[in-house]
Amino acid sequence: MTNLDINKIREDFPLIKNRLWFQNGFVSAIPTPVMKKQNEYFEELYIKGPMHLLYPEIENPRRIESVKNIAKFIGAEYSEIALTLGVSDGFLKVLNSINWNENDEIILTIDEAAIENPCKMLADSRKLKLKMVPLVEDISEQIEIFKNAISKKTKLIAFSHVTTDSGHKLPAKEICDFAKKLSILTYVDLAHSVGVMPINVTEMNCDFASILSYKWTFGPYSVGALYVNKNSLNKLQHDIVSGRVGIHEDETIKIPQNTKKFESGPWCWPLIHTWSYSLDYLSEKGINSIWDRTKLLTQMLKDGLMKIPEVKMFTPYKSQASGPLVTFKIQNFNEEKIGKQLKTQYNIDIKYNLDSIKGLRASIPFFMLEEEIEKLLSSLKEIIYKKDSTFT
Repeated sequence: MTNLDINKIREDFPLIKNRLWFQNGFVSAIPTPVMKKQNEYFEELYIKGPMHLLYPEIENPRRIESVKNIAKFIGAEYSEIALTLGVSDGFLKVLNSINWNENDEIILTIDEAAIENPCKMLADSRKLKLKMVPLVEDISEQIEIFKNAISKKTKLIAFSHVTTDSGHKLPAKEICDFAKKLSILTYVDLAHSVGVMPINVTEMNCDFASILSYKWTFGPYSVGALYVNKNSLNKLQHDIVSGRVGIHEDETIKIPQNTKKFESGPWCWPLIHTWSYSLDYLSEKGINSIWDRTKLLTQMLKDGLMKIPEVKMFTPYKSQASGPLVTFKIQNFNEEKIGKQLKTQYNIDIKYNLDSIKGLRASIPFFMLEEEIEKLLSSLKEIIYKKDSTFT
């Protein structure tokens, strides 16, 4: 574990010089070293031309190393990773490759921004049953809720490791472990946990998972990756592949028997190389240190919010059941108007247009200062106790 020099790290983020950035869970600020590296890759492309055509001896091994680095960051093997555009893209590849039968069941939570609508459309078209389970703070109770939702028809459990709106952190390994014993497939959306806390998808025991570049890994917008456990590859039927992926033999195309068959492309490789570099940037800081710092800051915000009687908090109080997001509502106040007032009057950026909850969501990056947490709390108090009727 390394000691984080927060003031020095903050110098890497010009975006935060004049604003309080509580929107990292939407799109992250990009550190200067990562942006410089991205510019280097694009300048190389501009000056030298298409690297894979003119310098394949440089570019082809570099592409493999970048994807290997992405895989390593989440505890996967190179052959288990397929490049995607993001989480939704990866989930659709999984959803469309499962052999569905009428009355099969999918279990989701009530807070699944990226995967709920595709599941609803699939359920309508294939006559499947969709079960939405509630979220609770108690981890043991949450596991039991999932277990009680299972039937003999359950084929897939899909959930976010950290949910998008409420910020619940689910016991992913425990859910995947009991699902595996029942031969139920599991998919985990890691958008709000990878880059924040240590992630090892192999130890998590999930069948499938998705990650992306532009939230907590501080990479460019937008690339992603789909993880398919090598032992779960045969659970997906994906027989039509991109010509960029298929291996041409005589007059036939051989489908690769690994996760690469889910790739389509063409990919913007400067972005992928940059994403790989951003993961090195985080690894240098230390993921455990980042997670410890994130827990400290989120707990500070929760403690402050709980002292405001008008505040209702949706995110679990305990760090074991939450991630880098803190979602709350101010009773009898319109969250959109508060969000806009925070931006225009206090230069605080916070999300207010949530999908499943009427509230405000503060995303807490590890480089945030304690005084910035205090500034958000004091600004909320000013809005509340000013009793300006235009904001109620």
